[in-house]
Amino acid sequence: MPADQHSEAFRSSLHSAILGEAPDGILVVDDEDKIVSVNERFFTVWNIPRPSGPLEALIGTPETAILAKGLAQVRDRDPFLARVQALYADPDQRDDCTIPLNDGRTLKRYSTALRSNDGQYLGRVWYFRDISDVIRSQQAQADSETRYRTAFETTLDAIAITRLQDGVYLEVNQAFLDMSGYARHELIGHSSLEISIWANPEDRQVFSQQVREKKSRFAFEALFRKKGGEVFWGMFSVSPMSFDGQPCVLSITRDITRSKAEQAELAAHRDRLEQ
Repeated sequence: MPADQHSEAFRSSLHSAILGEAPDGILVVDDEDKIVSVNERFFTVWNIPRPSGPLEALIGTPETAILAKGLAQVRDRDPFLARVQALYADPDQRDDCTIPLNDGRTLKRYSTALRSNDGQYLGRVWYFRDISDVIRSQQAQADSETRYRTAFETTLDAIAITRLQDGVYLEVNQAFLDMSGYARHELIGHSSLEISIWANPEDRQVFSQQVREKKSRFAFEALFRKKGGEVFWGMFSVSPMSFDGQPCVLSITRDITRSKAEQAELAAHRDRLEQ
């Protein structure tokens, strides 16, 4: 086989392999908006009927018939059609967008012009990929984040996430701010020892040791100091966790000062009765 025929056969084989194995639906049109190439995946991605016979029979036909079938699947047809027309009108434009469909799926579209080595406009290639699973996953993650944030901010318990290594606050909720008297910017990025929130620094050392040893949830009582200097008893449940890849501690704290006072008063009363 002559070299030029071998080269042409290789290009044809490579072209067929790319179209056949690509995860995208691909449509290529020339400078007169006629079909140059289209793959099987294009019809699967768009969920439109595949024409009978070989796809090669579509070559040289206007892409309007395929466009009409695709347009019927699109949820927002007018903006879709206007964008397609704008891309054909201006070959220099590229396109990278998402297309919501009537059946609830979402397609990713990418399009760019095809040019010869000397810059002559030859046509346009369109790529379409079904990214519905990605969109659903992103939405589920966003919904989960919303639920977490709502619960985090509205609970009456004071919640804080601190870095295990140095006790630096990474996140706190409104209840924690109310209980401690600090503003958010006064806590985030600062350590609990730095702002002297532990009334007895030794308690922080004992607490850190227990976190490292127990590796699971546990309860801890200690004296804490508010911004204004008032000392109060706090009881908090502690759970080791990872936050942004860092070993951290999630603590849920309740002010038990009144409970402690009542217990002390009850113990004192009991002592008086026993005398």
